Amino acid sequence: MEAEALHRPSLLPWFPQSITESRPVMESDPAERLVDPSSNPLRYPVDHVGIAVHSIEEAAALFENLTGERASPRQSLPDLGIDVCFVGAVELLEPHDRGGAVARFLEAGGSNLHHVAFRVEDVRVELDRLTAAGFRPIDRVPRPGAHGGLVAFLHPKGTGGALVELVERARPLNAP
Repeated sequence: MEAEALHRPSLLPWFPQSITESRPVMESDPAERLVDPSSNPLRYPVDHVGIAVHSIEEAAALFENLTGERASPRQSLPDLGIDVCFVGAVELLEPHDRGGAVARFLEAGGSNLHHVAFRVEDVRVELDRLTAAGFRPIDRVPRPGAHGGLVAFLHPKGTGGALVELVERARPLNAP
């Protein structure tokens, strides 16, 4: 496939058509809650990005070709009304509950980047720390996520328009 073909909206519908598209405005000035980077360096890597899709099978084939990775088996998360599948560091989210948050997200904007997830050592500690720093949690208490770990989300209105997920894996950060 030619490089320019990858930029067609039909293949990457979640890719912004223009950097000038409107984005949600933050409720407060992020500079007001910044921490001194020398005292609190970024400790957690990006774990994955989540993309809402209409079909895991179709999207998995695309991302397998893009990444060279094999798709994980589909996993159902009935409490969230979605099925998920990972292709490398890309989580594909397909709703099966038409009234759920991911289904509403797809209906509003089609297949698109849904969230960015950061891997943390202790999601409860980080959720408390970020809430105290002024971020708006969606989850006040962490909940089970894919792969047996715990997750919690931060509201996009406090993160510059991006839904942020905090992920505590069942295995420690330094485990393979």
